[in-house]
Amino acid sequence: MNTTNSSSKTRFIQNLAETPVFHSHQEAFNALTGLTLNLRLAQENEHDQTDLRTLRHDGLTLAHIPVKIGKNVIAIIETSPVRLIPPGDEAFHTVARTMLDQNRTAADIRAAKARFDRHPMLDAARYDAALIVARSFAAQLGEAAHRTLFAHTTAEPEGVHRRNDVLYRQSRVGLLF
Repeated sequence: MNTTNSSSKTRFIQNLAETPVFHSHQEAFNALTGLTLNLRLAQENEHDQTDLRTLRHDGLTLAHIPVKIGKNVIAIIETSPVRLIPPGDEAFHTVARTMLDQNRTAADIRAAKARFDRHPMLDAARYDAALIVARSFAAQLGEAAHRTLFAHTTAEPEGVHRRNDVLYRQSRVGLLF
C-alpha cells in the first residue's frame, strides 16, 4: 500500500471517529459497560476479519469488531480490556498457571495481576449483549462511511464547481444590464 493511500485512509477513519454519531455511541457504550470504544484503520491482515473476542494471557478480554463498506473491512472498533471473571487471587490462579506454562517470569505475573485487578469486571452475558450493540453500531458506521464516500465520488470536481459558479455569476451580471 502506498503512503498517500494509507494516510488518506487513516484520515478518513479519524474523521469517522470524530463524528457525532461515533461519539454518541462511544458514550452510550461507556455508560452501559464502563468500557471505551476506539476506532482504528484495519490493517492488511484484518480485511477478512469477523468479530473477534480475545482472551489475553493476562486474563483480560477485548473485542475487535469490523466496520465494513460492503464486504470490505475498512476499520476495527476495539473495546478496552475487561475482566469477565471476578478479581482476586482465586480467580487469577488459572491465568497465573497459564502464564507459568508459557515460561513467564514472576515479575510478568505480578504485573499481569495488577492489570487484572485494575480493569473493570462485567458478567459475560452482559458483555456479549454489549457486543451485540457494538456490532449494530459498526454496521451503522459502515453505512455512514459508504454514504460519505459515495457523496465524495459523485460530487463535481472542485474545478468544475468553480467554473459553474463563475458562469452563473457572469450570467447574472449580464442579465442585470
